[in-house]
Amino acid sequence: MSTYQDGPKAKRASHSTVEQLTGDKCRGAISVLQHSTDESLVKEKIRATFKHRQNIVQDPEKSSTILGVFPRFLDIPGLIDQDFTMLLGEDASGKFLAKWPTLFRPGSSQTARTYPPVPIWKPSSLLRSTTLMIWVGTSMVTFLAQVGREQPFLLCVGEQKNIIQKFYIVVDQKAIPCKTQTSEAAFDELFKAHYVFGVSCEEALGSFYTFIQTTVYNIDVGNAKESPRVKEIRARLLNRDT
Repeated sequence: MSTYQDGPKAKRASHSTVEQLTGDKCRGAISVLQHSTDESLVKEKIRATFKHRQNIVQDPEKSSTILGVFPRFLDIPGLIDQDFTMLLGEDASGKFLAKWPTLFRPGSSQTARTYPPVPIWKPSSLLRSTTLMIWVGTSMVTFLAQVGREQPFLLCVGEQKNIIQKFYIVVDQKAIPCKTQTSEAAFDELFKAHYVFGVSCEEALGSFYTFIQTTVYNIDVGNAKESPRVKEIRARLLNRDT
């Protein structure tokens, strides 16, 4: 996505009206976040430091420090969704889980056969493209130390491939627990993590993510650089729904 006109790395105006802390008050809130694990307090301070966090994300020299400055992302689920909602609004935040099931109703399979290059039609295909898996009992610390992928991905922990007990989003060799333990909800958080932390997706998944970005979340429609095939599939789906 780094080659697109808009996307996760684009600087955006916040959709939130939450008052933002600055100066000593912001530093004080960050100090609280370094130590407190009180969920309601953490979410309050995270909301109030959103702008400061986005400034860090947008700074190439500081962006890699974001999880060190805000470590509560690593132990309190739901903060990715909260930041994404502040950045892009409630409407965009709820789009994926609301719209994804409708892509499987009669008619979509024909579209998929007609336009096969974008693998969006089965959750299993989606997961294979965006996840790694480790077995229950595997050392998370050892696994993360060996991870070489730069882009965020889903980490599944389970006893079998079809029985996943935990989903995590791995960013900068750190595992962020997903709020809801289903494949669709985990992917929703993975997509949002790209925007919250200002990171691009893997180049090979560019068309797929652009389709999800514009057609499902309605983000940057008309501005994002879409391939002719993605535009065609989106038009077909939108026409089907009218």
